[in-house]
Amino acid sequence: MMNDDMALVREYAASRSEQAFETLVTRHVNLVYSAAIRQVHDSHLAEDVTQTVFVILARKAASLSHKTVLAGWLYKTARFVAADALKTKHRREQREQEAQMESSNDPMQFDATWQQLSLVLDEAMARLRDQDRDAVVLRFFEGRNLRDVGAALGLSEDAAKKRVARALEKLRKSLARRGVDSTAAAIGETIAANSIQAAPFVLSKSITAMAATKGATASASTTTLIKGALKIMAWSQTKTAIIAAAVVIMAAGTSLVVVRQASLIRGKTESEWINSIVYFGDDNQMRLWHSLGPKGIQMLVHALKPPPNELTQEQAHLSRVNRMKAASVLCQLEDNNLGNDAQSALPEIINDIKAEKDDGVLGIELGMFEMPIQSMSETEKAALFPELLRDIQHNNSSVRNNALVALQYYPDQADAVIPLMVKSLQDPIPGVRLMAVQALIKIDPQNAASSSFVKIVAGCITGPQGDMPGALNEAVIMLGQLHREPDVAVPVLIQSLQNPDAYVRGNAAAALGRFGGQARSAVPALTRSLEDSDHGIRRQAAAALKRINSSALAQ
Repeated sequence: MMNDDMALVREYAASRSEQAFETLVTRHVNLVYSAAIRQVHDSHLAEDVTQTVFVILARKAASLSHKTVLAGWLYKTARFVAADALKTKHRREQREQEAQMESSNDPMQFDATWQQLSLVLDEAMARLRDQDRDAVVLRFFEGRNLRDVGAALGLSEDAAKKRVARALEKLRKSLARRGVDSTAAAIGETIAANSIQAAPFVLSKSITAMAATKGATASASTTTLIKGALKIMAWSQTKTAIIAAAVVIMAAGTSLVVVRQASLIRGKTESEWINSIVYFGDDNQMRLWHSLGPKGIQMLVHALKPPPNELTQEQAHLSRVNRMKAASVLCQLEDNNLGNDAQSALPEIINDIKAEKDDGVLGIELGMFEMPIQSMSETEKAALFPELLRDIQHNNSSVRNNALVALQYYPDQADAVIPLMVKSLQDPIPGVRLMAVQALIKIDPQNAASSSFVKIVAGCITGPQGDMPGALNEAVIMLGQLHREPDVAVPVLIQSLQNPDAYVRGNAAAALGRFGGQARSAVPALTRSLEDSDHGIRRQAAAALKRINSSALAQ
């Protein structure tokens, strides 16, 4: 079966054979859906991501090399699409959901090893080379035997065994740096047992139908994901040039500033380019800055520098606006994996953060580290750490929130960080409290069993919403992930089934299903949700009722 994946891709590319494409979807939809839901933690959004991945496959089928390992390519593409989906959904308010999403059909089963591993698995997989990632995906995610793995990779069975062992050891080391202390063998067994869950039955049919038109019939949200993901995939190919540009920025220093100011880039000065930025602008703006390549990066980094004190009030205001514009573009570029590629620019940005006195600019600048901090050197992390300790207690909620996002990646500083995170559980802003819960689970997985978390998360739903849109939906998702203290969580989730936001209603239904028989009191409300105007919510409600009733019968 592994040998004919690309044969089916070529058949589809040549004749648009729906049968060939449907076979590919049937084989790999569970892999893609499982990767998506681990990363976006939203069943509706995971379905959109899965559809997008296969539409991209339909569009790129003719250009894929015959040597492509399709399972690995789909897994990698799912990572790109999921990253863009989170960015599109909440811009900078949406942080990576770090609480565990179990794949077990038994909502009451608690696999502590998988809980910890699933938090960082896809992040660590993204750090592997393509050939190593392909080997792990084939062997442990898709459960292929070594002969099939070897055939897909162009290796003998014995060579495939060695490749898998080496790749798994690299993954173990990467996971160890993220706080997962386990053997390679145990990691492989845990992935094999838990990483794949069944996609909704109707999803395969809708994907095949949509792919037949290469996404022409897709919803607006899926079309946006397709465009964003294709942009990320294209941009990732320019990483060598980006790194080179960042090195030039660091090496050239002040003399480079003079040259830039005297030069025209596509007929405009650096100042004109920065002034033309629309704050958190649309995809057209991002494509434009992508096209500038290294020159664009050096302009943005230069624009972040805090101004001298002797500026007039008008000049200071203009400088603040331009710094926020530049930071907003860099944030969006970081979402597109630029942070993993332009590491050499980080020391200069860290120095700018230390000198920044404006709360608004500082909050955005800290948000830039959400992706790159996961692969920063220890020296760079150490340089940023004192600033993060100050900023977690800042009077600006965005600064506090983004400091928490970064501090969860300092497990070696847990003694200093955890007390501050615990204090943040009392923050007046719900979004910050949720981020504190996620950060504590990330940096100290044993806190996942803390009973206080459920009440804190529930309070983020029932209390005032604060200044962070999307926090309520995140809280609903988190209650399902924790699925503890049903006497507290279930009534709040039942209430959320009436929310005007379809995402909230759908995620509330999914969360209630995870409580199994402990959510029997939700049956009347879920039954009413079977009449919801949104098809996805009706499907989630039906699935939740099935799980609740099955659990009740088993008891």
